[in-house]
Amino acid sequence: MTAALLALCMLVSLLPVTAFGLDPQSAELGKGSTIDGTGYHVTSVKNYSIAPDISERVIITNNATGNSQTVANVMEVNTAGGRAKIVAGYGNRNPKEQGWTLKTTTDQAHVYEKESGLNVVGGVNASWFNINTGEPSGYLVMNGVVHHDNSSRAFIAAFDDGSVNVFREGTTLAQAEADQSAKQGKTVKILEAVDALVAMVWDGKVVITESGNSGYYP
Repeated sequence: MTAALLALCMLVSLLPVTAFGLDPQSAELGKGSTIDGTGYHVTSVKNYSIAPDISERVIITNNATGNSQTVANVMEVNTAGGRAKIVAGYGNRNPKEQGWTLKTTTDQAHVYEKESGLNVVGGVNASWFNINTGEPSGYLVMNGVVHHDNSSRAFIAAFDDGSVNVFREGTTLAQAEADQSAKQGKTVKILEAVDALVAMVWDGKVVITESGNSGYYP
């Protein structure tokens, strides 16, 4: 059996979490904005600072009749400054030797913090997994080590130069490295990778309006 959501995609701050002034990164999105490709519009946007180079937006939307409110919590990370990064997490840091396991999102974050000494400031469930063993069904790369090399889904990858990208279904890890190297103009390697069920947005356009259970899921 497989069920959604085991491996974890986390935002990691390389500095202590502190309060600081926020420069909103998406000023164009505000109350009244329409969500392209859907029947929803924005009713509220709140911006928060989380850590250096990491911010959060709480976006509330609704349809024209006002009977379908949706709340989206969006974390945005700027990896270019070297103060924050995106990593893949799991119930242990070496499943090849320690075996597959089942742990909560919070426990996975604690495992990463203990092993790395860094601060996990946010996370989102990712991948699918075998509910009996905890083995993910898609890619899992942590700190440059490939722990699971099999996926037919879209996935996110973080590279050793700090860049991050999302790749379409059917892309291999080797192809992702080649594509990102061409984009960056230098050879880059994947440090972290974890997949998702579907990619709903490509190049700023909504391409899938439902990903299961008649709802919107990232």
